[in-house]
Amino acid sequence: MGTLVAGGYPPPPAFCIGLAVSVSFGAMTGHLIRRSSLSPFLVTLAGMLFARGAAFLVSMQPIGKDHMAIQPTPKSGLGSA
Repeated sequence: MGTLVAGGYPPPPAFCIGLAVSVSFGAMTGHLIRRSSLSPFLVTLAGMLFARGAAFLVSMQPIGKDHMAIQPTPKSGLGSA
């Protein structure tokens, strides 16, 4: 959605496009799990890798392990006071 907005689309249509792409992708993976004898874990893993590759092709910016969304918060997790 951010790439569409940065490209000049207004936010509401960009949101609708992102939602439509997400729903169709989820329906495709659900169809693969339901109609074939593939493991749901493997289909989900392959779908994640495919989605990350497609996002990289769109934005040309890789999401590494130091990305802000992947970092834990300082006081989260077990054992935090």
